[in-house]
Amino acid sequence: MSPALTLPELHKALASYIPAIVTRRLSGDPTPLRHPQSEVVSAAVLFADVSGYTALTEALARQGPAGVEKVAAGLNGYFGRLIDITEAHGGDVVKFAGDALTAVWVADDGLADAAAAAVACGLAIQAALHACPIDDGVELSLRIGVSAGRIALIHVGGLGGRWELVLAGRAIEAVRLAEGLARPGEVVTGPRVAALLGERLSGEARGDAGHRRALALARPVAPQPLVRPALADAADEALRGYVPLAVTTRLAAGQSSFLAELRRVSVLFVNLPELGHATPLARAQEVMLALQQIVGACEGTIGHVGVDHHGATVLVAFGLPPLAHEDDAVRAVEAAQQIRGALGPLGWRTRCGIASGRAFCGTVGSAERCEYTVLGDVVNLAARLMQAGDGAAILSDHFTFVAARTQFLFEALPPISVKGKSHAIPLYTPASARLPGRGQQRAHSGPLPAAGGRPALVGRMRERVVLVSRLHEVLRGKSTTIVVEGEAGLGKSRLADDLLDQAESAGAARLVGAREVSEAPEAYHAWVPIFAQIFGLSLGTDNAGDPARRVVARLKDLVPAAAARAPLLSAALPIDIPDNDRTAGLQGRARAEQTRVLLVQILLAHLKGHPAVLLLEDAQRLDSASWALLADVREEVHPLLVVLVSGPLDSDTLPAPPELREILAEPGTHHLQLQPLSLAETENLVCRRLGVTRLPPEVTSFIYEKAEGHPFFSEELASALRDAGIITIWDGECLLSHEAGDLRSVKFPDNLEAVITSRIDRLPQQHQLVLKVASVLGRVFSLGLLRAIYPLEADKAQLPEYLAALERRGLVQPKPGAAEGTYLFKHAITQDVAYNLLPFAQRQQLHQAVAEHFEGAHRSKLELYYPLLAHHWYRVVAASALVPGGGRPSPELIGRAVLYLQKAGDQAIRNDAGQEAVGHYSHALELQRQLPESAERIEQEIGLQIGLGNAIIATKGFASDEVEQTFARARELCREVGETRHLFPVLFGLWQHHVVRAQFGVSRGIAEQMLIFAEKRRQRVPLLVSHRALGTQLFHEGDLPRSRAHLERAIVLYAPDFDRHLGHLYIHDPRVAGLAILSLTLCVLGRTGEALERSRVSVALARELGHGFTTTFALGIAAILRQVLRDVDGARAHADAVIQLRAEASLGTWHSFAEAIRAWAMAELGQVEEGLDLLRQALIELQAAGMGMFLPWAFSVFADLCKRAGKHDEALVVLDEALGSSTISGARWWAPELMRLRAEIAHAGGSVDEARALLDEALALAREQGARALELRLGGTLVALFPGDPAQRARAAEIVARLTGEVDPGELAALAAACSA
Repeated sequence: MSPALTLPELHKALASYIPAIVTRRLSGDPTPLRHPQSEVVSAAVLFADVSGYTALTEALARQGPAGVEKVAAGLNGYFGRLIDITEAHGGDVVKFAGDALTAVWVADDGLADAAAAAVACGLAIQAALHACPIDDGVELSLRIGVSAGRIALIHVGGLGGRWELVLAGRAIEAVRLAEGLARPGEVVTGPRVAALLGERLSGEARGDAGHRRALALARPVAPQPLVRPALADAADEALRGYVPLAVTTRLAAGQSSFLAELRRVSVLFVNLPELGHATPLARAQEVMLALQQIVGACEGTIGHVGVDHHGATVLVAFGLPPLAHEDDAVRAVEAAQQIRGALGPLGWRTRCGIASGRAFCGTVGSAERCEYTVLGDVVNLAARLMQAGDGAAILSDHFTFVAARTQFLFEALPPISVKGKSHAIPLYTPASARLPGRGQQRAHSGPLPAAGGRPALVGRMRERVVLVSRLHEVLRGKSTTIVVEGEAGLGKSRLADDLLDQAESAGAARLVGAREVSEAPEAYHAWVPIFAQIFGLSLGTDNAGDPARRVVARLKDLVPAAAARAPLLSAALPIDIPDNDRTAGLQGRARAEQTRVLLVQILLAHLKGHPAVLLLEDAQRLDSASWALLADVREEVHPLLVVLVSGPLDSDTLPAPPELREILAEPGTHHLQLQPLSLAETENLVCRRLGVTRLPPEVTSFIYEKAEGHPFFSEELASALRDAGIITIWDGECLLSHEAGDLRSVKFPDNLEAVITSRIDRLPQQHQLVLKVASVLGRVFSLGLLRAIYPLEADKAQLPEYLAALERRGLVQPKPGAAEGTYLFKHAITQDVAYNLLPFAQRQQLHQAVAEHFEGAHRSKLELYYPLLAHHWYRVVAASALVPGGGRPSPELIGRAVLYLQKAGDQAIRNDAGQEAVGHYSHALELQRQLPESAERIEQEIGLQIGLGNAIIATKGFASDEVEQTFARARELCREVGETRHLFPVLFGLWQHHVVRAQFGVSRGIAEQMLIFAEKRRQRVPLLVSHRALGTQLFHEGDLPRSRAHLERAIVLYAPDFDRHLGHLYIHDPRVAGLAILSLTLCVLGRTGEALERSRVSVALARELGHGFTTTFALGIAAILRQVLRDVDGARAHADAVIQLRAEASLGTWHSFAEAIRAWAMAELGQVEEGLDLLRQALIELQAAGMGMFLPWAFSVFADLCKRAGKHDEALVVLDEALGSSTISGARWWAPELMRLRAEIAHAGGSVDEARALLDEALALAREQGARALELRLGGTLVALFPGDPAQRARAAEIVARLTGEVDPGELAALAAACSA
């Protein structure tokens, strides 16, 4: 246990929650109150109300939970200074009320002196705190009123030893009236103060009732700081009577710094207009006792009681520690109805307002004087609804209505406008009492059941039959895939465990991936346990000895020829093997592809053809590299049963990734969707959980009715029943307690989050803190790391004991198969709930502790932890999580986070994990905006924008608008800094985007600018890339001779020994890309033999490099080349090769081009209609992706197929669109062929003159471009369309004569023969 505070320390801490006027009484008489009490004193009263608080709350409420905490932090810092000034002037802060406080000066030395001290204090406060900046664009000020006179300090309640202190009296009403006349920054005194101080008070009249705005005070009284009395040990019980349980329990555990939480609460404001300073004590006690009884029965908390000229106002919160409930909104409505029902007959009118939402629950004030309170927009709204009511109805907001509408009938009222809200608020009122059969009793604390080892699977017979039958198929040599889908707690993991047991019994190998995904998954995260097991490594330990040497030795046994590629295993194993000559040049996609090839080879060697079961859980969270490897494994490893376990596929927060949806769409995939258990299965499950043979029938019915067959929820309800003492386990039997009553009236939370919150609330304070700290580490955490960053030094020795207790309660468990001391949250929702309870400021502190620990403990191999360090440092300094008062993070910390995010992004790109790279770079750019402006910051941002642009290309393709936006931003930054090395890759990114979209007018200028940059710098690589770009540009524009010259220059500049990595930097290897485009250029120039040779070399070099983008580009261009040459077999073979690379998610457009070629090949083989359908879909995909490059060629293929199918009208529409877009974009290389096809269709339709004109125009353009191959085609068409026209035959013969010696002889032969016929 934590060392308890000494009694004096505890008393001092408790006393900070109680005004000095009360502790002064207790110092003389420490006896706890037994009866209500009223003490009347003469005093000056100061009331300070924050101006700007509503605006602050409204502005920050849009930021969600972080905004809620910012409100609390801003107010807390402001109140801290306000309290310090007040106590320095002798004031005793007696009451807090949200954004206001009341302080008194008891008139021990005369009321005038007390009034003077209060006025002097008010003026000092305004001098220090007026227009105080709190958050960006938000300032806080104060309106202050001061009064003097007799006040009553009333202690009412007493139920369970809990007392409420209420201030009443005419001076209390007067101070509120004075404050109401003040403007922000002003102090206004009541008439009595003005009379007492006379000429000493300089000011001006405010209103006509004797109020004055105080400007100065003559002969001010020297400030006498407030002195708090010492308290005897016997005052302990009396002190606790005024302090909430949420505070006393954590103070006793030494956790004064961990009081704050973010919680979902329902807030009820109750106003009693007739209860005021003249109310007799007995009547006030009558009201308070009724309130305490009702609120206590509903397990709420009375947070504030105040009295002013509007009567008494009570704030009640539902959802505060020590118990939370999912139905807190229901409890708030029920409490409001009972309060009205109880107080109405006693003659008290009430107005009630209820609102529900997330709030900051914690202390506000200073170390000397503070209050546990609830802050946030939800509190403001509840107060406004109370004020809007006329006493005839309870008013509630929309969220309360939604949460309680199954328990009450509601009537919708017209929306209203309230202060602090820019829009009208929907309004509801409960129009009925609790609906019959919906009443329930509340749970109370108690011991929880022990949790044993792996639970046996209950029910799920249908799912088990499917799994086992598929296992038998694999045992017979047939591979298959199963996707198991279900929400958290439905038993997906238990079902998977059962399958693994079956596989082991049948002799199948078991490949079990990560059973959960970390907060910052690295590449291949899901596969790390599988390969660690194959290589004999232990996860979570430092693997004594030399693990890298062991891995290399094992690799030589498994795949002898792959020893040189061992460094690639660093991506999928917790080791670091330095690169060698074989792997150092591999970057990006090439490295990722080679890594996957090696990993597949290892699996094949490990399994040796034996049947295997591969299990991957949390499929919706898998990283992109894990998906890519899975695609390869499913294709290469057989026989294999792949089992993917996923949460709900249609989740709004975590939708199914496209890879999973593609697998589900495959005909052979089996999709198991887990459903709730039956009544009998639920009973069986709970019996096993409790260790009994049967349940009382009413317990079974109750659990099934409440849990609706949800396994996890059923188990938790069973634990809750045992906690509350409603059931007892005795000698293996489950017995119903005699005090249980009708179980149908027992009330428990109705959703998982509330169940977990309720369970956490019932834990000892030490165990609660362990859960919260562990939640920052992730679903899986080690005792060593928990101990290293645990914030309470005195508790570190007890951490194993606390974890053992949490394990017995079924909240955490040792991670199976992991190193000793490695734990796992039993359910992910437990981690989420515990984490969300932490205020952002505490999360930041813990994330920083984790990050700094890893930096210190793993300094020599930080590269293994870049994603994790990026995750934790981002959580430390992310702007969305920063709170006022905590101080902005230093540029050094932000810079550190940006550095790790950039390194993690670079590493993700290197490992072909584009999605993860986008996340890392985006977060880095978000943080970088917080750094001071400088040239270095701009240079760094340019680098990040380039990385982000390349990552977006890898995930969304070249044509994505986001690619243009990212590189355009980088170019703008380049202009700001002037000469920079980053300009060239930025220009290249923009050029590639515009070329792919066929925006050749824009891309031409960029390509020329690249060449100017390269020539100015005289650097070989920029020259190489520039010539390749300009050559590609000129090809598409139809300037074929110049295109050839630039491309050949690029190929000459390429240095194979130094440039193999350029594909990583420039999307494609520039030599391969140059050869590929050159092959098309040569083809159109009529050099068919040279074109085919360049194409063959480009494909061979691409395959040797192993770079995915490059290989696909080379194959795609090769397929287009062969289609242009009408080589059906060659075109189909290269298109099939592109299709085989479909696992590359970013190659979708080339996949569509390949499908277009396959469609053409189908038509060539007689399947014209089928080919048209396939090609039509491919064109839709290309246009949807924004792909303009090569689209005119694709349109020509489609038109050709339409012509063959006799669909001339459709062919004409497509050709006209293609010609129009070519004219606009400048993509002229294929325009002569489009015109030729258009002429053929026009001639077939009888438009002979139009056909002749089109052919004339096409011949002129082909000759202008030097497109000799297209000119030859046009000559053939002239002869074919006009066989009896000597003039056209003569023109064709002239073409033959002119091109002899310019094109391959074989190309001329056919036309020459046609001319001679």
